[in-house]
Amino acid sequence: MDESNTSWTLRIRQDSDKEALCFIRRHSLRIGPPLTFDSEEPSVSALETALAALGAETVNGLGALARRRRKEILALEIVLQAQVEDPLAALGVIGESGSPALERIHMRGYVSTLHDPEEILALWEDLHPTLPLLATFRRACSVDIDWKITL
Repeated sequence: MDESNTSWTLRIRQDSDKEALCFIRRHSLRIGPPLTFDSEEPSVSALETALAALGAETVNGLGALARRRRKEILALEIVLQAQVEDPLAALGVIGESGSPALERIHMRGYVSTLHDPEEILALWEDLHPTLPLLATFRRACSVDIDWKITL
């Protein structure tokens, strides 16, 4: 396979004291600090952006597979929670020797459909081995997902 079709090049530059400007194909987006615990932070952090990408990969992947298999999904949502191993290390507190790495990601998926829940779970079983971000995060930390499937 041609490597130009299986690799990605992005350009990221510092745009302000707290934001980076990322250029991806013909798109751009701004990403804030590496992480924040401040709910009033005006920018989305790099960690939040990565976690949002994982959730979007899951939602968009399941939705696309359902359409290809002619399984109508009326509504689909993911609620994602993540914890770092040592929040103080993540903040750069002097003397902290822990790791700022993610320790755990938990996703709760909500699906509204007229199909039998087992059919939707079967879609997930076929899909999840193909998701690159999910596979990458699973190499780094504990990732689990629970599905709630209703009418």
